[in-house]
Amino acid sequence: MTIRFSNAYTELVLEVCENKILMRSLSCAGKSYAYTETALPHSFVFLIGEPYLGKNFSRYTREGERLSYIEHKQISVDGKQELIIEEGNEKISVRTIYSLYDDCGVLECRKEIVNVGNREYDIECASPLTLQGVLSETSFDKRNNASNVRADMEEIAVGGGNIVSVREKLVRLPYLWKGYNAWCAENSFERVDLRLEGLRGLGRIKKCGKITVSSNGTQTTCRYLPMGILEKENFGLFAFEIVPEGSWAYEIEAGARLDVDQTDLFLALTGKTYAENAWYKTLRPNEKYTTETVRVFGGKDMDEVVGELTKIRRKTRKRHKIKVHEKIIYNNFEQNTFGDANEKADEIYIPYAAKYGCDYYVTDAGWHDEGIEHSATHEFGLWQENPNTYPSGLIKSVERAEKYGMKYGLWVELQGIGMYCKDKNILPEECFFHIHGHRPQGNLRWQLDYSKKQVRDYADGIVKTLVEKYNPGYIKIDYNQTQLGNDCKDGSPAEGMSMHDRAYNAWFDEIQSKYPNIVFESCASGGMRNDGNTVRLAPVVSISDQGSFYNYPFMLANVGLSLLPEQSGIWNMPVRLSAYPHTTDEEVIMNVVNSLYGVMHLSSKLDGLTETQEALLQEGVAYYKQIAPIKDKALPVMPNGITLFDDETVCVALKYEKKLYLSLYNMSAETRTMKQDLYKYGVKEATLVYPRQADNKYALSDGVLVCQMAGVTARAFELDLE
Repeated sequence: MTIRFSNAYTELVLEVCENKILMRSLSCAGKSYAYTETALPHSFVFLIGEPYLGKNFSRYTREGERLSYIEHKQISVDGKQELIIEEGNEKISVRTIYSLYDDCGVLECRKEIVNVGNREYDIECASPLTLQGVLSETSFDKRNNASNVRADMEEIAVGGGNIVSVREKLVRLPYLWKGYNAWCAENSFERVDLRLEGLRGLGRIKKCGKITVSSNGTQTTCRYLPMGILEKENFGLFAFEIVPEGSWAYEIEAGARLDVDQTDLFLALTGKTYAENAWYKTLRPNEKYTTETVRVFGGKDMDEVVGELTKIRRKTRKRHKIKVHEKIIYNNFEQNTFGDANEKADEIYIPYAAKYGCDYYVTDAGWHDEGIEHSATHEFGLWQENPNTYPSGLIKSVERAEKYGMKYGLWVELQGIGMYCKDKNILPEECFFHIHGHRPQGNLRWQLDYSKKQVRDYADGIVKTLVEKYNPGYIKIDYNQTQLGNDCKDGSPAEGMSMHDRAYNAWFDEIQSKYPNIVFESCASGGMRNDGNTVRLAPVVSISDQGSFYNYPFMLANVGLSLLPEQSGIWNMPVRLSAYPHTTDEEVIMNVVNSLYGVMHLSSKLDGLTETQEALLQEGVAYYKQIAPIKDKALPVMPNGITLFDDETVCVALKYEKKLYLSLYNMSAETRTMKQDLYKYGVKEATLVYPRQADNKYALSDGVLVCQMAGVTARAFELDLE
């Protein structure tokens, strides 16, 4: 029996054979991106202590629990289709839920596992989705006329050609675009040659090798993004994403097909594992465990990949009353107070924020706790205003912002308590993370455990007090620490951390529903927790703590792969402290251009601008507001594909209906004639829209935008499409 699950773009094919369900293929737009002729199990679930043939070298692409097919059904509700498959044995039942949405090609998958036995089992891996033949010869040579490859090999053999070169061609593996996400260098993808990572797949050569990308800790993206893109030259791309709860991992392995001199690529979106994350989940009789959701999609180019990821995120995100992408936020942190917010700064910059059309004025770190012996960010917990930095009372700043027509906002960290908090007994001991009974600390903070109701009540109380005292329209919730685990009776410390993560996200969802007129920003040292589970709930998400306007464009060109345009919080900081008051006009322009296609977070000492620079900022703000309504409908496009941090040409763009909104950057130090190929978009007319009075010479020639640009400059264009 063959099971087909599809929409207009994507098709998943499964087969029931001898009471087993097997994975066969995954196709997008009629092209096979994963395919196997062998008996690849449908589900890969591993229990600690059980004997699994082939589970060696910590690999999870070998068969775990042997499960029997029970039943399946398909349902369709409100533009969403689901395929639900039931499998099981005498120990566990496994329910797999696949989802497809109308007008979106991304396939989602998760598993629900129930202990149906009479004793406890410890799950060490429950991979939501494992695929074979991903972008390898079995997925396109075999399904798409592999006889041509065999014929080529035979022809060369007869003619005395180089068999080795053909063999090398046959076993060539896809490249992996790996999502690096270092602090202040978020969204910096790099192309990885899997062979250089140790994968070959020929006979016994590296046959036991695998590569794993993983993250451990409560800052879920503090090293890597939980996603990747496999690229096969002259064929296409295969994108995948894990929507994690705490630590996560994915695994890639190459296996040999000696019968046809081919290599299979295995991709296991494992979520959390014992081997990579020291994770296990104790499942008692009749208890259920639900895995992370994972997403996969095949596309012909980066535009298609980023477009489909944008669509699925919009379909699955929380809806908010306030369209924050149509607002401008002034936050006094970057290139200004740097964590030492104070009454004097508010007095100076509230009028400037109003002058440039800001809707919110946000006071960042420093307004709270006294910070006499230590930094206020290491004493927080009480969240009482600091009488030393606000001698007249914080309410004066609130009233001043409201007088200028803006809503006031405040910065808080609610997942930790500063180690030097004045109240040592603010919460009982069981409310904190523990490892072997001891409180771990990170960045001079104790981690709170949101799986405890007392902690959630504490956070509720802090927000309630802030609302009653200051009537904020904006609350920035930051998170500047990471912890690796928490003692847990339901599994390993990694599972204890996941329980906290799930509970925090549930609380974050609830607090926003309770206060729909407040914008809640999600920030974690910038973009250190920009995972799918967190960002789906937040109306605005910080991209980065990056304080250099020059470094921003490289991240912005790739940010559509992890965030939506309408939620990407981007610093616009036209006055650098190191240059104050000698900011150049081009710095102001680039800062504005950086923030055009996201949510503008204006900052810095705006009283340091010249008259000309004030006019440039005013013009940029006006254009930002003009195009703001399209951001939650436009799709990001990537004309240059992935942008690297040493690229001299950077292009950031959104496409909406018959128009392309495009920012072009010359990141080199020299004046250059920039040539941006836009032929595939059908461009017919280009207009330089910011700054309008710039004297750059530009033209469209055969679909290529040609523009003369000085070194380290940025310009914004609108291009009409056919």
